[in-house]
Amino acid sequence: MLLTKGFHVVYCDVAEMFGNEKCMGIWDRFYKALRSAGFAKKAAMFGFSRGDFTYTGGRPSIRIA
Repeated sequence: MLLTKGFHVVYCDVAEMFGNEKCMGIWDRFYKALRSAGFAKKAAMFGFSRGDFTYTGGRPSIRIA
């Protein structure tokens, strides 16, 4: 239902990287690609690994859902 209202589901695979610097770089590039594609500046992110929370913790412009 949410997809029909304009919501999107995207995925970035950083499994087993434990929020290291390489992981953060991947997330930065992923976020920039989404912004370039017209996605909102404050994305709602659902974290299901350690790296997701490490990434959003240092970036107050991103909200964790």
